[in-house]
Amino acid sequence: MTLSIGFVGLGRMGRPMVAALQRAGFSVSSYDRSPEARSATPGSVDTLADVTGDVVVLMLPNSEIVESVLADPTFAAVRSGTVVIDMSSSEPASTCRLGEQLAAVGVHYLDAPVSGGVPRAENASLTVMAGGPSDVLERVRTVLDALGTVTHVGELGAGHAIKACNNVLVGVTLLASVEVLGIVRAFGVDPAVAFEVINNSTGRSWSSEHKVPTFVLTEQYRSGFGLGLLAKDMGIAVGLADGLGVEHELLASATDMWRRADAELSGDADHTSIAEWVAAQPVFVTRCVVTTVEQRWILDPDHTDAAMFVETRALDFTRGPSVVLVHGGGGQGTDWGTTPDGRAGWADLLVEQGFRVHVVDRPGHGRSPGRTPAPAALAMTARVFAPGARPEHTHSPEHTQWPGPGGVDDLAVRILAASATGLPADLVAAQRVEARLLGTLLEEIGPSAVVAHSLGACAAWLVAESRPDLVSAVVALEPAGPPYLDMPGTPLRLPAGITAAPLFHGARATGLTSVPVAIVEGDTSPMGAACGPVADFLRQAGVTVDHIVLAERGLRGNGHGLALELNNREVLGVVLDWIAANARTPSQLPETGEHS
Repeated sequence: MTLSIGFVGLGRMGRPMVAALQRAGFSVSSYDRSPEARSATPGSVDTLADVTGDVVVLMLPNSEIVESVLADPTFAAVRSGTVVIDMSSSEPASTCRLGEQLAAVGVHYLDAPVSGGVPRAENASLTVMAGGPSDVLERVRTVLDALGTVTHVGELGAGHAIKACNNVLVGVTLLASVEVLGIVRAFGVDPAVAFEVINNSTGRSWSSEHKVPTFVLTEQYRSGFGLGLLAKDMGIAVGLADGLGVEHELLASATDMWRRADAELSGDADHTSIAEWVAAQPVFVTRCVVTTVEQRWILDPDHTDAAMFVETRALDFTRGPSVVLVHGGGGQGTDWGTTPDGRAGWADLLVEQGFRVHVVDRPGHGRSPGRTPAPAALAMTARVFAPGARPEHTHSPEHTQWPGPGGVDDLAVRILAASATGLPADLVAAQRVEARLLGTLLEEIGPSAVVAHSLGACAAWLVAESRPDLVSAVVALEPAGPPYLDMPGTPLRLPAGITAAPLFHGARATGLTSVPVAIVEGDTSPMGAACGPVADFLRQAGVTVDHIVLAERGLRGNGHGLALELNNREVLGVVLDWIAANARTPSQLPETGEHS
């Protein structure tokens, strides 16, 4: 008896797969929520409830949609005795979970993702990776045979695991190929000649043999497989490796690049357009040399219980001014070292570029003595950095750069909150100490660019006003504000305008008027609204300020944690471009010892 088939998902792959099944003689009842997709597919039905079949095939974008479709109470085709085959690229853990749930109501479940793309779907020559009970597979083998070559790879979930691993190799080899393309072009070699040689040598891959010549060198970028789907598949592999405790440093790095490209390119971008994205990235030159790491405390002679921990990082070559990184609010210096999801932070990215970097822990924070317990640190961290989709928060759905879903249950939020420290009860005294110790550090290391985040910018304003001879530039990432902020019930008060400690003698600045200043704002941050008023306050005091709105530079989706988010490299690129154009050289600095 010929099996009847219900098919859900009529995208780029689903439509030619339905056509192949129909050519093989199967009766197919197909559905997609898109009216355009349904009208382009013979035999489609108008609702999910109208889908019928002895076998149900799912070809959907991700596990979340698969779970949603299978949970739809109108989907009557999913009933006891039915075999459901998920041919999507889904998460193995979700597949195993669904298998248990369906088995409890008598539904058989297989995972059978495919490889080969649209061309092989059209000629029914896909590679099918089937996972699940072998007896169930044999019952529906004729269906899968009509689509390509079937291999039983293991128990339920194994097919999706193999598919994720396959797409890891797709993503890594394509990235490597387009970076090689940049090298040969820069050296003046004809790319077509270079890849002809490579493809007759041991470095060849499917990406170098087919994707680069067909879609990249021709600049067509129309392979039929979306960039977002490949980024999703690579993320599945990262999650699988994490769960299994398997080393995956290369995979994590490549996945980070794919995710950043997905966030920045249009939603329908083809995965081969990664070549355009890579070519447009700022150049970060990495030198394989020994890094110098020095750690020390800067002591305040007037307050024996106050100290500032400083970690200095540098390579065997330097360029540009030294950079001092000052963390915000209740954070600590490690905020600059790595992101909550384990990517390189600004400290290492700056070192890679040849800058000598000094990371400080403000007194009472991180590795500096005098820690104050942080009240409700988890809730506060979530509210400021990544509220998530919670009704009590006014969080923009456009906040796409935070490396997690947001909210108090988000692992990235919990990691950041674990290092949080409460604000000192006397913010005026604390900021005076911070500014003195920062000035002492600058006296030791020489004129530097000070990059400060949030409440850490107060110390930057104070030291730039009092010691302009030691500050080549100030970059404030969403500084504390608005001016004269007063939050009842907390120590957070700025009676001097943009600082708690007195800043100016009178209404006008003296030292800061000669210091280049940039204020950087993210487009979805709950703290971003203060950036404009802080810039206006400084301008009224005679300070020249560049207010950099990242959205106006093409960088969207950023919240308050600009240096922690998925596009932290690109945000740093904007900052470095500004520093290169504006930071003062030693000859432009005032004479040492000028104080306000």
